[in-house]
Amino acid sequence: MLRDIDSVPEPDGKCLVEEQLLQFSDIYLLVEMLSMPCLSVEVSQAFERAVVRGIIMDQSMAMVLERRHAQSLNFDSVSSAQKNLHKDMALEEKTGSLPAQEVDFTLVLCLARTLALSRDSRVYGFVRTLYAILFKMFAKEDDHRKILKGLVDRAITPAEHCCEVNIDLDILALLVHEEQGISKQVLNMMREVVELSNVDRATLRRQLRAKEKENIHTQEIRQAELSNMLREKAILLDRLSDSEATIDHLKSEVRLGKEHFAQEKMELLGKCEK
Repeated sequence: MLRDIDSVPEPDGKCLVEEQLLQFSDIYLLVEMLSMPCLSVEVSQAFERAVVRGIIMDQSMAMVLERRHAQSLNFDSVSSAQKNLHKDMALEEKTGSLPAQEVDFTLVLCLARTLALSRDSRVYGFVRTLYAILFKMFAKEDDHRKILKGLVDRAITPAEHCCEVNIDLDILALLVHEEQGISKQVLNMMREVVELSNVDRATLRRQLRAKEKENIHTQEIRQAELSNMLREKAILLDRLSDSEATIDHLKSEVRLGKEHFAQEKMELLGKCEK
């Protein structure tokens, strides 16, 4: 199915109901496949290609998420009732699975964050709508905080591409405009990020100053060691010079002694000949 995305013709306005039904089933299946870690990357890429080609529209995605959300509410309520019944009967089993709502929220939020990296204008508009749908559909405070915190962090944190910052700020502006009461929350989050960034910068400045002092101290030690080496070298050179002078003096005395000995020898030989 993932490979078939590129072969699906773009919608031309004909057989609109049939196309919408096809989109609904395909999108539903793609969202379901997002839960498979081995396919999540390919599914996200398939979503992006389908949005770029106009195969997946905002309205179709909204319909799928609304249907899944309604089903998850029913499923969670039934599961809760069953758990309570089992608990009363002492037959409850412990499971580590998350509620269906939380699973869908996490999957679609990850998809939105991935698609936000695209530079295509269609994907850009799709992501804006997707965030708005998520914010309205999942009304828990924790869910809202996850959405807003991720947008604020990426909007304020420097990014390689300026468009990444722009889309996050744009989505934040859209949510603040459409949802009452979140502007203060967004500003508080931004302030927290800025304050944390300031703390990090202050820590880095302290570390930098400490490193500079350490470097200066190390340089002073090396300079002192170099001065000592130069002083010792000068002393050794003086000693060497004195030694050479002494050796030259001894050589001179030996030479004079040899000359004196040779002269005395010649004098003795002269006397013997007489």
